[in-house]
Amino acid sequence: MKPKDDFVYKNAVTMCILQIGELSGYLSDDFKNKYDGVSWRNIKGMRNVVAHNYGSLDAQQRPRIIPQTF
Repeated sequence: MKPKDDFVYKNAVTMCILQIGELSGYLSDDFKNKYDGVSWRNIKGMRNVVAHNYGSLDAQQRPRIIPQTF
């Protein structure tokens, strides 16, 4: 089975998005300013989309959210 077809793999990637988004909120402003090329707001925003709409994210929506992964 290819990873992109694996339910467990897809859920693991989704959990990583949740964790990265959540933990990005704990980074200091100094750190974020040092790495200002990173879209910190988008990272947190994607976490919110996944967290609050997880039950309604179907297999067709996930590839649009994380196209290079699935």
